[in-house]
Amino acid sequence: LAGLRALTGVADADVDDAPLAALTQQLPATASGANRPQARAARQGAIAADELVKLADAGYYPDLSLVGSAVVARAQGVDESPSALTWDPYNRTFAQLAVVMHWTLEPWSVHAKVVRAEAEAHRAHALDDLAASGATYDAETALAEAQAAKDKLDAAAEGEKAGHEWVVSLIQADAIGTAETKDLADAYIGWFQMRAHWAQAAFQLNVALARLGRATGQYHAKL
Repeated sequence: LAGLRALTGVADADVDDAPLAALTQQLPATASGANRPQARAARQGAIAADELVKLADAGYYPDLSLVGSAVVARAQGVDESPSALTWDPYNRTFAQLAVVMHWTLEPWSVHAKVVRAEAEAHRAHALDDLAASGATYDAETALAEAQAAKDKLDAAAEGEKAGHEWVVSLIQADAIGTAETKDLADAYIGWFQMRAHWAQAAFQLNVALARLGRATGQYHAKL
């Protein structure tokens, strides 16, 4: 309980009172770690690095801007100018539109920025490949562990069933006086041991399924 409370940060955390039961989740045929947060973050990082390369490469070309303005001015008590060639700040109407080009000619500096951005992009793609490989490995390992835990649970269930049948048969034999006390004790001990094996197998399966969900990216934080 102390370990549980330390991990969860809940001072009064306690175990569930319900009987232990194995989860009935269907295991997939294959497992992929593509949706794991680490793999998705690495993939988005590689995409962002490619966009930064394009941004750095744009430094070779000029920046074009479209600039426009319009003015409508009317003043009371001021006579309009009789000539169209006279500038009248009080009564005027005009509009203008211009294409502005800004170009800093630094090809060597731009080339260095592009090379650096390309190097960062190569690094980001390498990290993406590494994260994808690691996520796939973790997902496949978790799936194999879950399958092994399920097989162990099935075997323990069969053993527990056989142990129970052994006890039932000895109780029936004891009713007619053909069973010995030692046989009953051995049957009960064997049955209880198989019940303990089943409980351990159920616990291992539940933990393995939780690990499989984490490895395949099924759990997401609520933002």
